Amino acid sequence: SDDCDEEIAQPLPYARIDVGGTTTYTDADGTFELFGSGAQTVTSSVSGLYFVVNDEFDNAVSTETRTLDPGVPYNFEHNSANASEYDRAEVNAYVWANLTRDWALSHFPNMPTIATQTEMPVNINLGQSCNAFYDGSSINFYTSGEGCANTAFSDVVAHEYGHHMIAVCGSGQG
Repeated sequence: SDDCDEEIAQPLPYARIDVGGTTTYTDADGTFELFGSGAQTVTSSVSGLYFVVNDEFDNAVSTETRTLDPGVPYNFEHNSANASEYDRAEVNAYVWANLTRDWALSHFPNMPTIATQTEMPVNINLGQSCNAFYDGSSINFYTSGEGCANTAFSDVVAHEYGHHMIAVCGSGQG
């Protein structure tokens, strides 16, 4: 939780990148290579190949648009100001869902559903507090309140995505 530790800038793995009407994705390290000649308009969003973030607070997920030259490295920073729990929740939920997925697949590469599933919904900033849940098709996180931090952070994201992994592997909940 941001209440417990400093934020650390980190690239977004598998993030959606739109370049001139074409969609591509960053790799597991959050990097991508821009091809072509001349400057191009590139847009990155806090959604990607495996997870789609839906922000219930303002119904918008942050994007960053830059004009980039091919061959020049660039890191998109979707929460560089680090001034809003709502924006922080977008990035945290997205990053930790991907890290948890990658960790699981490093141990069980052919995990049912997980190995091939794309665009799983990650719903953040729901208008309640002190909880999070898995509903059978998405993972969901509440805003801060009543003495609790926004629940879109590492341990809670891994826990809720863990419910999904258990469900698709057929070992039951509870």
